[in-house]
Amino acid sequence: MKEPVREQVAIRYELPDATLPSSHPARVLWRVLETLDVSEFERGVKGVEGKAGRPTHSPRMLLCLWLYGISRGVGSAREIARRVRDDRGFGWIAGDVSVSHDVLRDFRIEQGEALNQLMTDILGALLQRGLVSLERVAIDGTRVRASASAPSFRREASLLECREQARLHVKAVLASAHESARARAARKPQRAASRRVSSRPLGRSRSCGKWAVKSRAPRRRMRTRG
Repeated sequence: MKEPVREQVAIRYELPDATLPSSHPARVLWRVLETLDVSEFERGVKGVEGKAGRPTHSPRMLLCLWLYGISRGVGSAREIARRVRDDRGFGWIAGDVSVSHDVLRDFRIEQGEALNQLMTDILGALLQRGLVSLERVAIDGTRVRASASAPSFRREASLLECREQARLHVKAVLASAHESARARAARKPQRAASRRVSSRPLGRSRSCGKWAVKSRAPRRRMRTRG
């Protein structure tokens, strides 16, 4: 009888480009970006001319990561960076390039409204053609498919209506990520205070010179009977 063996080391060869089907949304978004001139988004990611430094990241790759993330309801740079390591769609976009959340965050801040407009235009056009679906994360953590993804909507909706749905989707996903970041920031001082209290040293005992808990119980005086 052959039992499964999972402790043995195995070497496998895999072509990263073959990990996703041709119709996968990540591939669709990448193909669209390949047809566009994204040179204006190189602002903020270019290195300083004449100075040695780290290689810059491809603006097309960063654009695609944000586009794919927003379409899946992910608007956090930290979460996108995590999914590059754990999710096949995000990992395929990045290839073998390591992307930190700082790089994604700085790119998002630098491009600002231009990035929002590009995401709205691309997602709206693809939504109208039925090539992508939009998802967002509800308050309870469950995934909710946007109403504009329904086939009945796509049949009746114009490109303008799909762009408006995409605009609202982009705005909602980014707002949700911002609120989550604010909530995490608000919890940091509380955690820091809790760590300080737990690491505070105990009082020093006068009798033996060792750390011990000081007793605050009131002392009772011994009374002698006359």
